[in-house]
Amino acid sequence: MEKRAILAALLMAGLLMVYQILFVKPQEPQPSAPTQQKSAPVASAPMAAAPAVPSSGAPVPPKEAPVVPARKAQVETPLYRAILSSQGGRFAAWELKYRGQKPMIVDGELGP
Repeated sequence: MEKRAILAALLMAGLLMVYQILFVKPQEPQPSAPTQQKSAPVASAPMAAAPAVPSSGAPVPPKEAPVVPARKAQVETPLYRAILSSQGGRFAAWELKYRGQKPMIVDGELGP
């Protein structure tokens, strides 16, 4: 029994190595910091204008994401009824249908 377990472990390790050699491609190293270009005068090629960067010391605030209207989806099964909100996937309502109606989550009153 011990020989079979050792043989199985060796076969799994060998299969993993063969898979990585054949199918997994190594990642190319990403270039580090951009190198500085020497300023040599080039008369034949016109230079493109660099985009204007504000030189003020104040940080630029990030752009805010657009506001998306809230939507609700209802899921109804023989055992429960749930209403999900698009705001973070939270439950707006959850009602258990087992031996009568039992509200588990009521929007604005009871939380999860």
